[in-house]
Amino acid sequence: MESNGKKKVVMAQFQLETHSREIIGISGMLESEGMDVVIMGNSLPQNTVERAVKECADVIGICTFGGGEVVLGKALIKAAEDKGIKEKACFIIGGIIAPENVPKLKEIGFDAVFLTAMKDSGSKEDIIASIQSAIDEKKNPSIKKAAAKKAAGKKVAAKKAATKKAPPKKVAVKKTIVKKVAAKKVVAKKVTAKKAAAKKTVKK
Repeated sequence: MESNGKKKVVMAQFQLETHSREIIGISGMLESEGMDVVIMGNSLPQNTVERAVKECADVIGICTFGGGEVVLGKALIKAAEDKGIKEKACFIIGGIIAPENVPKLKEIGFDAVFLTAMKDSGSKEDIIASIQSAIDEKKNPSIKKAAAKKAAGKKVAAKKAATKKAPPKKVAVKKTIVKKVAAKKVVAKKVTAKKAAAKKTVKK
């Protein structure tokens, strides 16, 4: 899909979007990294995908600040499926996005999600690295599987570490219980001794 060795990116905004600074900023940043960027501006999801097909795009990027990213995002991914490019192109989205919608967007099919576009998505290098990683994983699924396996391994290791740390706490609890039982026995012995002493005094 690359032309002249450059990765091709189609940048667009959903149809009712009124902001343009971020899409221009992101596009300029990608161009400075040697990518070939086509800025569509406001566009329907279907039109965006059609342009991406025409341009043989490696990446479809969406800037959104007006909400509705989940509904419109679904329409975009569905159009990509219909055109047969969902598994070929990388899909990224950024803008004012509710944090709870991030996992939904990834589940829908977006490969990378950036909150408030450039401002809170890390440095320029972080954003470029995330996009590059998403592109590489899309072209080579084994990379994604390896990353998922590594993440799963970390979770298992974390659980094992937590399990190892748990026994000392249990031991400490047991020791506390033993101490309490021992203390009760001591008290009981003292009470018994007092009662015995009291009986002897009465007999005398």
